[in-house]
Amino acid sequence: MRDLVALALDAAQTAGARYADARVVETRQQTISVRTGRVEGIENGESLGIGVRVIADDAWGFAATSELTPDGIRAAAREAVALARAAASTLLAPVRLADVGAYTDTWTGPCETDPFSISLDDKLALLLAADEAMRAEDAVRIASAAMDFLHVKKLFGSTEGSMIEQSYFESQAGITAYALGGGEMLPRSYPNSHGGQAVQGGWEAILALDLAGNAPRVG
Repeated sequence: MRDLVALALDAAQTAGARYADARVVETRQQTISVRTGRVEGIENGESLGIGVRVIADDAWGFAATSELTPDGIRAAAREAVALARAAASTLLAPVRLADVGAYTDTWTGPCETDPFSISLDDKLALLLAADEAMRAEDAVRIASAAMDFLHVKKLFGSTEGSMIEQSYFESQAGITAYALGGGEMLPRSYPNSHGGQAVQGGWEAILALDLAGNAPRVG
């Protein structure tokens, strides 16, 4: 990743930028959901790209690409400079950066257990157990349970000398029971609505929610 950032910064300066920074961002995602005793969906995704931000002719320009070849990165850097110069024609005031130092650092978010290391069977078993426990209440005709995971790795570098790495996990889960009766439907959710609670952390964050243990109460 450092070589990609260095290439982007060099290309931006060669194209005429007086300042440039670049971010390589790699993400991995997984979404799993069950509904009324059946698996509703399993989605996995990955992405990798670089964004280049520059100041040229006292204006900002930005471009990004997923083509992480030397030619692709150089093209993105040149595009960012071209966009900055185009923006300069309507500039009301020149861009001035705050005076800050250069930093080399690494930051990692909290995570005891990588959620992507947990088997799909174990994840589904937890969701299906919560789903079944909610439906133990006769009036609950529909139940849903879901979990989402995100892993992000970033590397930021600037022409002022900073090089900063960042890595974190986000884990999210929640359950909802729908009771039907008298021509009405009433939902109840845990730990909250709209997909549940998302926090920085790993599989331990999901276990701490105790979805199956709270499911009877929700139902």
